[in-house]
Amino acid sequence: MRKLFLLSILGFILYLPQLQAQILNHPVNTALGGGGTAYTTGYTSLYVNPANLMIKERDYRLQVSALTGGSYLSLPIANSDFQFYRSEYRSQLRPYRERREVVALSPSTSGNGPGQDDVVNRNYNSGKQLSEHQVRGELHWFGVAWQGENRSYSVGARSRFGNRFEVGRNFYDPAPSEEEGRIEFDQSHTQFYQILHEISFGYAERFEFLSGQLPNLSQFYIGFAPKFILSGSYLEADYKNLYRRDADDSRYERHQAYHQHSSGVYSDFNNRFIAGQTIQPSDIVRTELMRPTGFGAGLDVGLTYVITLGSDLSTLPVFDEQARNTLRLSFSITDIGFVSYRKNPEEFTLDEERGLEDDLPATAGRMFLGRPGEQLYFLNQQSPHPLLHSNRTSGEPFTILLPTSINGGALLQISRFKLMGDITLGITDSAFHATRFATYLGTEIRPLTFLPIRAGTRIALNLPDYYSLGAGIETRYMDLNAAIQLRSRSVGPTNELAGFALGALTFYIP
Repeated sequence: MRKLFLLSILGFILYLPQLQAQILNHPVNTALGGGGTAYTTGYTSLYVNPANLMIKERDYRLQVSALTGGSYLSLPIANSDFQFYRSEYRSQLRPYRERREVVALSPSTSGNGPGQDDVVNRNYNSGKQLSEHQVRGELHWFGVAWQGENRSYSVGARSRFGNRFEVGRNFYDPAPSEEEGRIEFDQSHTQFYQILHEISFGYAERFEFLSGQLPNLSQFYIGFAPKFILSGSYLEADYKNLYRRDADDSRYERHQAYHQHSSGVYSDFNNRFIAGQTIQPSDIVRTELMRPTGFGAGLDVGLTYVITLGSDLSTLPVFDEQARNTLRLSFSITDIGFVSYRKNPEEFTLDEERGLEDDLPATAGRMFLGRPGEQLYFLNQQSPHPLLHSNRTSGEPFTILLPTSINGGALLQISRFKLMGDITLGITDSAFHATRFATYLGTEIRPLTFLPIRAGTRIALNLPDYYSLGAGIETRYMDLNAAIQLRSRSVGPTNELAGFALGALTFYIP
């Protein structure tokens, strides 16, 4: 009965009804669909659940890793091949060039370039009025973890960037939607862009008060990981542009509002745009986006309960023996903290305005792909950008919260087979996730002790799903892992690349 109760907890997490983005862009997490609150161990626990620094899956004292990373790309148009993926990903880290990088839309599929129908069918199925897209990247410069019998320590440095944007349906679809006698035409737009450079310090230990509370042998671990942060250029822009009328009315009521925070290069973009200047390739180099414009601090905290399903608690098997049977239940809160922006801070606000319009605006006739600075020109097509007639502006420094999220996970390990599930909830709207639930499911099997094969998926409301595949070579003294993510649609899996991750060698010193 006790085992049935514990397994029911795992089942609840795995099959919770689907109510954001990946927890970590690391090769192992990527292969498992993006989760890993209970699975992740070693130095990467710093960023997911620092309590797992105490979990010993192999016999080592010191773990050393460098130059491990991954990326994720979800855009409104299909990703045709790796060259396209590489080109579009690089464009997310350099200033947008209006005269050279416009992606025009043809009125139909048969025209030149992507068709409006293709874009609408791909992104606005099931009556969606907003389509969300994201680009993420992460590079772990180095990670070191030391495991002791009663305590573990870790230090690591990483850079990560996120670009998340939402585009209203009627930028691409000329037909308004109708529901319950009300007609709506939505050309709203939101974009978050953030680059974070972090150094984290982790500490974990056994929590004796709760360890051993079940009849089965068990251990309870707790961990903390404070971090110091330098942030690159930042953008948070929210544009509401909604047209509404009742079916028996002849005119539309327009609701318009705008709010923007920016720093660094993004503020330079604003000033050039207001002055009527276009961004030239020689004006702002790519590295300017990554240079610090703010600083901050944060904290990750985690708890993990390891419960044996047999009689032996040891989670440190001899390397060439089969792993023990255990169940892990984990909980963490990541990115508790703030960033204060001091270099070129700007704020623009247009308080909500309402007016009557006889006609609806035209569609955009072009794609929005989220490139730095692109939204200025994209929103300026049908009417002047709201930045140009904002009624409140400020150049005072501002502070925002880190992309805080709450994560819960479970991992069932039976011999060489692992089954894991995560649920996450974003607490703050950010470039890395929205305030919604997401579920990650993953599995690992080892046909040979040193050869893990992994697969996983993510299921999240209003986001395209994907499936992940990965493998590695994990010997006693070193690891090498890689993974890819492929987009999936309602009709089934596709061969469209959504993400990949590759790890440089990770070494273990007994």
